[in-house]
This record gives sequence, structure tokens and C-alpha cells, in this order.
Amino acid sequence: MADVFLSYAREDLPFVRRLTAALQSRGRQVWVDLEDIIPSARWMEEIRTGITEANAVVFVITPDSVTSKVCQTELDYATEQSKRLVPIHARQTPHDDVPLALAELNWLSFLGDTDFEAGVDQLVEVLNTDLAWVRLHTRLLTQAREWETRDRDRSLLLRGAELKHAESWLADQTDRKPAATSAQVQLIVASRRAATRRQRGVGITAVAVAAALAVLAAFALIQRQTAIGQRHTAITRELVANSAALAAKDPGDSMLLAVEAFHYQPTAETRGALLSSQGQYFAGQLTGHSDIVYAVAFSPDRRMLATGSRDSTARLWDVATHRLLATLTGHSDNVNAVAFSPDGRTLVTGSADHTIRWWTLDTARVTDRLCHITGPLSRADWARLIPDLPYRPTCP
Repeated sequence: MADVFLSYAREDLPFVRRLTAALQSRGRQVWVDLEDIIPSARWMEEIRTGITEANAVVFVITPDSVTSKVCQTELDYATEQSKRLVPIHARQTPHDDVPLALAELNWLSFLGDTDFEAGVDQLVEVLNTDLAWVRLHTRLLTQAREWETRDRDRSLLLRGAELKHAESWLADQTDRKPAATSAQVQLIVASRRAATRRQRGVGITAVAVAAALAVLAAFALIQRQTAIGQRHTAITRELVANSAALAAKDPGDSMLLAVEAFHYQPTAETRGALLSSQGQYFAGQLTGHSDIVYAVAFSPDRRMLATGSRDSTARLWDVATHRLLATLTGHSDNVNAVAFSPDGRTLVTGSADHTIRWWTLDTARVTDRLCHITGPLSRADWARLIPDLPYRPTCP
């Protein structure tokens, strides 16, 4: 593993050679590609490995680097992996040309009149800040990447003290940078589940098994209940957020993360995430809407699924056969929320057209209860408002 990965444009090679030598003279290991190699699949894989295994990514900001496709690719991957970014300003560059991931950070200046050696000392001081935290993030990221590359080989899961250390690191990361990635969370969760299965094999009691499935072992070492609750919440929110982020591109993994979140904390939030991910996973197997699906809901008997879409319609589906039962038209804008009544005979839809509609499912026609909402609501607002509406005979 390297201390630093240097991302730069070829036009700045003389500066980068000098910076590399200065960092190495201070005992820092530097991953830097000093050869003019034509990018290829194998070369890009080596670049990704270098970024993954480095504790920090130093981006040399110049007019050439901020317009370089290769530098942008490196920056995107570093951001995706939650790597620590340290921008250094080597040549005058228009601020508007700098990618947002760098523009919002503090830059270290290496401009013409700056003392170069003093600048390197300042860079080393920044790299040393919270180094233990960053190194553990790097090690876990490398392990998670190898685990996924090797088809989640169980022999690569964390065990013993290493697993407890990783769990404590994950629990303590609220407001810490760099933040945990989805791959790191999944590795730690899978390791805990495997450890629980091993404990079950040596005669652990049923109560201990249930507790190990519900909370991470590290939390059991913390005596104060308030601390346990805070750490539970941090893990749950991370899993729910990762589940939502994967909903569109990988509904299967999204649903698995939502299930894990519900295991940790069976709250209204995690139950909603679980039902939403199940609905999105099922909706991904259906065809009919002409645009993005914003909302899903199962009927109380789980026989029907309702979907709301940006195409201004809601649709009803038979869960067993995947058959379209009805298309509900009437809204003039995005359908952002859907909910069934407790008896399953009424569906309520909320739309960006500032209306709420009640539908009778035997006729699929709008009833006389049509609400007009003052002002726009976000989809998060709808998610809080809509579950209560099937119980209301009148507008909220």
C-alpha cells in the first residue's frame, strides 16, 4: 500500500517528478505513473488498484489536469471509493473549470512564489492528520474489493479481532472522513453473519444467536445503552442510504441491504425501505410505464402491487402473474406516492400536480374525494404524508 496516489496531467510531469522525490525523501511511499503509457483496460485496472490501495489521492490542479479525461476518470473512481482527496494548486487555473469534488475542498498552494519545500512539509502534515483512521479505511477498502473480485469468497471474510475492529470503525464513522463505502459495509455485515453461524456451531445459546444477528458484536462490548442506540442508528442509516442508492441500478442488492437494515433496527424507516426495495425489485421485472417509477406499494394481502411513475400514471399489477390489472390516468404530473387502504379496496395517489386522488379498485375510477394541495411537496414529503391518507375520509 502507498501513502499517496498522484493524479496529474502529462504536461506537469517535471513538477510531479520533483514532488515525488520530495515526498519520498520524507519517507512517503508514492504511487505515480511516470511513463507515457496509452490507456488500456489493463492499465486502468492498475490505476484503480493504485487508488484503492493508497491512503490519499493528491490531485495536481492545473489547466491541463482539470480538462484531462484520464484525470477525471481517476477522480471519479477515487470519489466513488470515498478516498481522501488532497488538491494542490500547481498552476493558475480558473476556479470554474475545477470539478466540484475538488472545488469544495481546501487547496494547498504550490504556485510560483510559494516555498516548495515548505509546501511539501504542509502536504505531509495534512496526510498525517487522522492517519490511523485513513489507513484502516484503505485496508478495508482493499479487502472489500478483493472479496468482490473473487466472487465474495468466504475465506476472505473478516474474523476475530479484525472483525471487531472493523465494526467499531464503522460504528464510529458518523461525521468522519473518508466515509465507509457500500462495499465495506457489505463485507463487515457478511463477516458478522458468518461469525454468527460459526458461533451457532459450537453451541451458542438461542438468545445469543438472536442478539448476534441483530447487533454487531462490537456493540455488545459497549455498556451504555445510549451509545449502543447511536451506533445502531448510524449503521441503519448507512444501510438504508446505500439501499436507496442502489435501487435503480441494482434492485437485488438494494433489497438485501434493506433486509439487513431491518434486522438491525425494525423501525418504521427500515420497514419502509424494505417494502420500497421489494417493490422496486418486483417493479423492475414489469413493463408498461414509459418513464421512471417513483413509488411502489403492496396491497395488504400482497396480491397486488401499485406503482407511480413520472409518466403521470399509476398502475396496478398482479404479483403472482406480473399481469397489468389497470392503468389509472387523471394526474397531470409525476405520481410521487401510492398507498392502499387497510381493506385493499382503495388506492390513494399523490402527484406533483398538487392533487391527491382516491381510486376504487373494482372500477378503477376516481371517487368524489379529490384534494388540491397548496404548494409543491418533495417525494420525501409525500412518503411521510401518504401512508395516513387511506384512513381519512376527507382531505388532510
